[in-house]
Amino acid sequence: MPSGRSKEAHGIFVRNEAVFISLDVETAGEEVGVVQLSAEISRLGLVRHINKKGKQKGKENVGAGTATNIRRDPEVFNAYVKPSGDEEWCSRAISIHGLTPNMGGGTR
Repeated sequence: MPSGRSKEAHGIFVRNEAVFISLDVETAGEEVGVVQLSAEISRLGLVRHINKKGKQKGKENVGAGTATNIRRDPEVFNAYVKPSGDEEWCSRAISIHGLTPNMGGGTR
């Protein structure tokens, strides 16, 4: 944890209410645009570090902590977006994410 975090953020970490949200957007090039959206949430606790020496010995080191008890929520959002036109998909994008024009089902 960076030192000097806000009072509000500190409270969230101390109460083990912190979450990490991972968002992923896949595109098929500038012409096609977005072809997949996904998101997932991970919840984490924080083990606080206590100073072991110096004039702050025995007190919580506000700027230090280790994420622990990391739990992924079982629900994950994942949606395929089917582009509306017949734009040509970028072959490099396909090679990166493996999605092709005939996958998915949604509409824009």
